[in-house]
Amino acid sequence: MKNPFFKNIVWAVDTLEVADFQQNAQFLLGSLTRETSAHVWPVHILSYPFANAKSATSYEEAYQALAEKRLKILSENSDITQMKNGRVLVNRLGTIRAAVDVLLDYANGIDADAIVVSTHSKGAVAKLFLGSFAETLLLQSPIPVLTVNPHSKVREKVSNVLFPTTFDASFIVGFKKTLDLCANLGANLTLYYKEPFIPMLEASQELYNLMAKEAADRKKQAEGFRDMAQQRHIPVEVRLESSPGNVANEISEYANRHNIDLIVMVSETSEFDGPRVGSICRKVVRNADAPVWTLKTDKEEVASEVEGE
Repeated sequence: MKNPFFKNIVWAVDTLEVADFQQNAQFLLGSLTRETSAHVWPVHILSYPFANAKSATSYEEAYQALAEKRLKILSENSDITQMKNGRVLVNRLGTIRAAVDVLLDYANGIDADAIVVSTHSKGAVAKLFLGSFAETLLLQSPIPVLTVNPHSKVREKVSNVLFPTTFDASFIVGFKKTLDLCANLGANLTLYYKEPFIPMLEASQELYNLMAKEAADRKKQAEGFRDMAQQRHIPVEVRLESSPGNVANEISEYANRHNIDLIVMVSETSEFDGPRVGSICRKVVRNADAPVWTLKTDKEEVASEVEGE
């Protein structure tokens, strides 16, 4: 029997949204838990204006009872056999950041491997996404976050995984975790590189020579990544796109065109930046129809992996 990749997944549920808003997240959880036997822990964070800053009121108690009722219905109507009873947690500080901290404290307490959250990344509310709970969680969480668009199509099985990368050492830790996931899910893997568009005031032969060398080095690095996947018997394809373009847009469009079920984005953090993610990752989360799994690796973790090669 395979070792389960996920053991505990926290599901951040907004019970005050319409039921359809949670449907894609539930489909994604189903596709992950069928292969990994992970436990799913639904959680609703009760915040302002439903939670009082000092102590519980009758108004707050009414909304808490409603949230608990809807979590119970959600569990009863789900075909996820490993779903736990839902929990309502109260955020009395009122801010989105405080709500995220409440969720992360809970996730750390049950040793969660991942957090699943729905986004508002499509439609008229897209401009509000930067201040949303989902993006604040994405920015602050040291635990991997799986974001899913409630308006996109989520398939019953994760069969095709896309791993955007530059193939340098900072991606090795995340890549090996992705290999573990693909092995557990029985999924195919696509390694994807897109040449970024960089405005140049003046091109020279020296610059073209440097770009050619970088392309040759990248091809060699890509072969090393492909070999690692093949050693794990994971079907793998390498896609190198040398024409410059908008990296985030191209990742999203490639995923949409090629029926990608999950995009894995790796973001390297540091002791100064904390567990933040880059702009490309945030844009992919906003624009991609496929769910996005965001992994964060620190420099010490990467250095240790490189030294062990």
